[in-house]
Amino acid sequence: MTDSAYERFGLETYVGGTVAADDEPYGTICFASEASRASALEEFERSFISLLGRWIGYEIERRDAHEELRRQQERLELTLSATNTGIIDWDVETDELTLNRTFRDLVGREVGTAEELFETVIHPADRERARRATEEMLETGELVTAEYRVRTGAGETLWLRSRATPRCDEDGTPVEVLAVVTDITDRKEKERAVSESRRQYRTLARNIPNGAVLTFDDDLRYELAAGELLSAFGVEESDVVGAAVGTLAADAEHELVPRFEAALRGERTDRRVTLGDRTIRVHIVPTDTGDGDSTDAAGLLLAQDVTDEARRERELYEERERFRPRASTSTPS
Repeated sequence: MTDSAYERFGLETYVGGTVAADDEPYGTICFASEASRASALEEFERSFISLLGRWIGYEIERRDAHEELRRQQERLELTLSATNTGIIDWDVETDELTLNRTFRDLVGREVGTAEELFETVIHPADRERARRATEEMLETGELVTAEYRVRTGAGETLWLRSRATPRCDEDGTPVEVLAVVTDITDRKEKERAVSESRRQYRTLARNIPNGAVLTFDDDLRYELAAGELLSAFGVEESDVVGAAVGTLAADAEHELVPRFEAALRGERTDRRVTLGDRTIRVHIVPTDTGDGDSTDAAGLLLAQDVTDEARRERELYEERERFRPRASTSTPS
């Protein structure tokens, strides 16, 4: 006997088969004994060893696939967590929810059913609107996007944006809904700050006699326009918003365009310009966008019709000039 297994381990009987996973050799499975067999292995015994090797290979592939899926889920969860994106899987028939970790972290609680989500998580003021959006999705079978507030387990209020897509059975009945939910609280806070700024600017415009307030962005386009001075030039807010700086009252604005650009750099301008037969005092200043973290620049133009004031100043100046020669001739020599 010169077999290495016999020489090293004293084996009298040995049978083995290859274990392959993903079409690559992984190892072997073997049966061995120090006692010898009276007869050779039969065909069904060899087939059994071969089938057992295949089964082990399948289990190894399944284990590796499960592990890879777990790693992919972890990577996905990290990505979703970094973007505050939650996933909701809703079984319509049982009303049960499956939530990813990010969504549970967002709302700060476990939620088992859709009804519980509506009643305990979604803000009461938005609850009915969210229900209607859900009913619309189930009726049409189409994607529905909705924005609503939620109350977290810690008592905070967040704004979420949901994109929900139903999956239907062969009869077209929705059986499952997958929703991707994003935290948009920061965006809503910025929108609120912008809205409040615009309200303040409109209030300012209403309280300036013969005045107007216009705001512009870093692309040098008007974002807001208000005030009675607009109508004096035959324009409305809709004519102004979105227009480029320099396209309104072009002759005067062309002179001022560099000052708009200067405002975006933090500089201020205060001067008078002539528009037709009117004299307008113009202030161009930088403004806060309402977001302390934003790097976007913006500015404000405050205009007021000072034609009467300029006329009185001109008349006073002319009167002084007329008086000056008289005063000099009456001076004793």
